[in-house]
Amino acid sequence: MIKKFTLLLVILLGITGVNAKTAQKSLLWEGSNVGDSEIFIEKEEFSSVESGDIICIFFTFSTGNSLHVGYRTGSEAQTWDYTAFNGIPEWPNFSNNNTQYAEYAINATDAANLKDYGLRIKGFASSIITKVSLLENSSETATSTSSIFSGSKTLGEWGNLELKGVSEKAILANSKIGDVIRVTINNASSTSITLKNSDWTEIVAANVEGKTEDQYVNFQIMTAGHLDQIRNGIILTAGGSLTITAVDLLTYESSYDAVSITVGSDGVATYSNGGKNVQISACDALKAYYASAVAKGTVTLTELTGCIPASTGVMIYGAEGTYTVPVGGEGWPSITTNYLKATDDYSAEVAASTGSTFHYIFAKDNESSEIGFYKLTAAHTLAAHKAYLETATDITPTLARAIRLVFDGGNITDINTITEKKAVTKNDGITYNLNGQVVTNPSKGIYIKNGKKFVIE
Repeated sequence: MIKKFTLLLVILLGITGVNAKTAQKSLLWEGSNVGDSEIFIEKEEFSSVESGDIICIFFTFSTGNSLHVGYRTGSEAQTWDYTAFNGIPEWPNFSNNNTQYAEYAINATDAANLKDYGLRIKGFASSIITKVSLLENSSETATSTSSIFSGSKTLGEWGNLELKGVSEKAILANSKIGDVIRVTINNASSTSITLKNSDWTEIVAANVEGKTEDQYVNFQIMTAGHLDQIRNGIILTAGGSLTITAVDLLTYESSYDAVSITVGSDGVATYSNGGKNVQISACDALKAYYASAVAKGTVTLTELTGCIPASTGVMIYGAEGTYTVPVGGEGWPSITTNYLKATDDYSAEVAASTGSTFHYIFAKDNESSEIGFYKLTAAHTLAAHKAYLETATDITPTLARAIRLVFDGGNITDINTITEKKAVTKNDGITYNLNGQVVTNPSKGIYIKNGKKFVIE
């Protein structure tokens, strides 16, 4: 199963040498630690920790504040007598309340103390800590290095290095999960460096040591979430003075290409990809369907097995979340008819329905909360990686409701009730309306009885 990821990039700090190494990520703690209650991670969790490994803390602040990070050797009665690690500051301070995580490279002394005492973290009233992970260096080294920038660019507090030209984007277009963007710097003050996308949106920031000799900051790509943004170029900014002498893309044998698919709280979404065959069979949490038939008020969906071919519109079914799904693979489906049309990799304007071509978008009605396909009466811009329904005849339901989904073969039977707000499926002989209310004397409309819909006209 391809696991769900909530974060986009992971920093590896302070790795020196010609090649950066990849990292193995392990979860130490996960939950919702609100305010100043303490998180204690037992020393047994750090039995294999080594110098150069990374402690990663995921959190949010309603206002900028600090975390209390360290270990304790004495009495458990005192809650604030932490001893600071040598590599991890005792009071990491975050002035930006949009910060989502922080990472710290540990040295040999830190590793020994973690093995002896474990790790303690404490927040403030405005903090919510959600996860603590450990990144352990592996022995894998880069199989190739591609130069994105080579020269000398000195950045002050407001300086930046933009790498979003044609040649830079051509290199970044080949990036994959597991690859590393390595930044070589020197003449640095004790400061920070921030990686942003081509629209100046911050992706992640890293601390930089104050020293004149070369040091590396390595940003390892860990999920598909920001691959598209990275491939459109990057921008590096600094919180103080430093000189960038090189930016390289390091590729690894174990790196792989993938896409990110997001399913909302309704459990179903449209999807398409213009240039990649998406191996949906590698993610057992999701199922993909194409629109094999349409009728008045319904669209029949047939499951795809193997992969979703490029430029193919589909419906995705699964639990709410964002999933990383690899591309390529085997298992090409045979699709003769598909009424779902892809927007592919760019937003597209879907024309209004006409007398010969009818367009429907998947949406939720604001008043009824009913989800399904709705006919377009005016042109609509649909986002990239989505799909819409196109038919030669008008299949709008008589009562102007959403076109409901019917899954061929009955693989998922309960999704038919999504468009009825999952109102009623009980086999109790009682008649309900679509809001789940008991109806004693039903008049004209659509109702449910014994888990089945029927219409009174």
